[in-house]
Amino acid sequence: MKSFTPIHRFLTPDDKNDLELFCRECRILGYENNISLSKMKYDTATWTGTYIDNLLVSVSGIRPEPDIEEHAYRVLFRGCTLPGYVRQLSKSIDKASYQWDGHLPLQLNSVNNVRFYMTSNVNGGAKSYKFTKYMNYMVNKGHVRDCGTKLLFNTYQRIYEINIRNN
Repeated sequence: MKSFTPIHRFLTPDDKNDLELFCRECRILGYENNISLSKMKYDTATWTGTYIDNLLVSVSGIRPEPDIEEHAYRVLFRGCTLPGYVRQLSKSIDKASYQWDGHLPLQLNSVNNVRFYMTSNVNGGAKSYKFTKYMNYMVNKGHVRDCGTKLLFNTYQRIYEINIRNN
């Protein structure tokens, strides 16, 4: 595990080379949604990143998602962190992930007068299962609302609306 201080910020066009290097790593690891800028749908989102020792180790996007509803924004879109870079060792996503403590606050404060949503692949593997399990916990706490499933990008997604007043 790396021990450098993380820096969370919105990515700019100047960071595109770093993002392409990140995608090359994702290709090697088999992280399909992040193997290229095209697969990430780079031009459709505003990207947040975490740098450790000048290396981009985690990314996620925020983007309008009219297929959910008219004023919907999807946060943590195409979120991905390279192995070996965790905030702390934990089974809890919010304690281990840079996206939850670094990206999400930036994204939630970047757009006004909209509703924010997160999604999870219904037919996904272990990562989707862990995320869904955690989101069920968040539903019970009143932090998110389970909005059911919907077909997005030809994949059935479980959709969760973030309760801003409760976060």
